[in-house]
Amino acid sequence: MFRISSERSLVAFSIIFSSLVCQLPHGVWSCAPADRIALSRFSSSLGMEIDGWPGAANYSGDCCRWLGVRCRRFRAYHDLRVVNLDLAGLGLTGPLLPSTLAHLDELRVLNLSRNSIHGAFFLPELLRMPRLRVLDLSQNSLTGELTGAAAAPGSTSRLVHLDVSFNMLTGLRGPSVFLGLPRLRKFSAESNQLSGLLPRSLSSCSELTYLNVANNSLHGTLTGFNFSRLARLRAIHLDWNQLSGPLPASLSHCREIRVVNFRRNNLSGPVPPAFRRLQALSFFDIGVNSITGIDQALRTLQHCRALAVLILTTNFHGEEMPGNTTTMRGFPSLRLLGIANRSTAPPIPATLAALTALQKLDLSCNELAGEIPGSLAALTFLSCFDVSHNRLYGLVPAGGQFSTFPCSSFAGNPGLHGQYCDGNGSVVGGAPEYDRALVTVGSEMFRLPFWLGMITGVCATMIIYVVVVPYYSDND
Repeated sequence: MFRISSERSLVAFSIIFSSLVCQLPHGVWSCAPADRIALSRFSSSLGMEIDGWPGAANYSGDCCRWLGVRCRRFRAYHDLRVVNLDLAGLGLTGPLLPSTLAHLDELRVLNLSRNSIHGAFFLPELLRMPRLRVLDLSQNSLTGELTGAAAAPGSTSRLVHLDVSFNMLTGLRGPSVFLGLPRLRKFSAESNQLSGLLPRSLSSCSELTYLNVANNSLHGTLTGFNFSRLARLRAIHLDWNQLSGPLPASLSHCREIRVVNFRRNNLSGPVPPAFRRLQALSFFDIGVNSITGIDQALRTLQHCRALAVLILTTNFHGEEMPGNTTTMRGFPSLRLLGIANRSTAPPIPATLAALTALQKLDLSCNELAGEIPGSLAALTFLSCFDVSHNRLYGLVPAGGQFSTFPCSSFAGNPGLHGQYCDGNGSVVGGAPEYDRALVTVGSEMFRLPFWLGMITGVCATMIIYVVVVPYYSDND
């Protein structure tokens, strides 16, 4: 019995000791010399000192102690290896020289975002780092073109996350720019100066879930881009570009997509009927384009049962909003509907009251005529309502949420009048009911009982400080 107990104790001690030893980052092991040399060369190219790095007063010979450096022990190595380099937001300047980091062959994460790193961006050199999974160079001053080359067989990149947004990159060049990135899941190049077409090689990234190339100068059509190969795509942001042509019907194969943002392009034509298959879609913005067929658009998108935000602003020129019930019967999850700036002259359809979950409705800057349907007062969740700058007339509904909307919601409609607002956006007839309620509550609070309680409290306080405190002070 004693021997068995001793053996168990020895085994338990060995396990605990081994786990503790493996977690010792410093003292027992230090960073590999090759990693220290690589980081030292990188620091020499920067325009500032980094706390703990070479040149700083508190310089440490162990690079695993340097700011932003994280190391890990592998069984294949005697020393600790650098796996994470995070120097985001430290004000780094100077060029990015990939050759200085090339020997960090166990590096998984490289984050140099929110600095002032400048010069040309060399993606192929960085892709040669065999273990790199996350590369974030956003919010710097990198220039040049985003180019790439197909990697040799058996040496494809493991990169999962690539963010070069908010730089000064000018192009996505070369047919093979993304062919060497089969594991890429997130790509963002927002707010650069990118021109040209959306690279077709991007469709080879079958693992891609997030694509953001918004606020650039991309042009051409999307019909030649095969979205059916991006079956796992969940969000696409191509807004604020110069894309033209029809909406890509192949996007309907992205059954997991939740966010589609094509705002402010030159897209035209109808919403493809195949978009009804996008059952996971919750955000759809095609505002400020030249899309046609509002009836077909609403009939198609009402099948997207998860759709919560629908923005169709500045499209469907000269078309009337459909007033039939079948078109607006769907949209069980819709919270925001924007159909402003359409230059049409129909009345507001009463069937909008069927959108029972609606919270925000923007119909401003159209040529809508007629009265505001009283049925809209049944939209109990409606918190934002804007019909300004139309040709509406008659009474503003007084029930439901309409007593809470500011008068600016009705401005630019001279024929409108209501209990509290007129069509010029001015307040009439005193404050709304909820304002008067607050005034009433306030006046009730400050009547005789309030003042009696306040006087009693003041007197009690004076007695304590004038009588009680001096009494105990004298006794002390």
